[in-house]
Amino acid sequence: MRIDRRVAAGLLIIVGAVLGTVLGISLMQGSDADETARYEVTVQFNTNVTQDDLD
Repeated sequence: MRIDRRVAAGLLIIVGAVLGTVLGISLMQGSDADETARYEVTVQFNTNVTQDDLD
């Protein structure tokens, strides 16, 4: 019985997504289970913007 390449690729994507989700959940629970998830945001400003660029 041959499996179509598209079907095999779809199954691999589904299995990868499930494994990634399980791994992510287990890592989040393992690190500081009593705290909520923390997000880090980096903001960079472009110092070369002039008033003409804003107008």
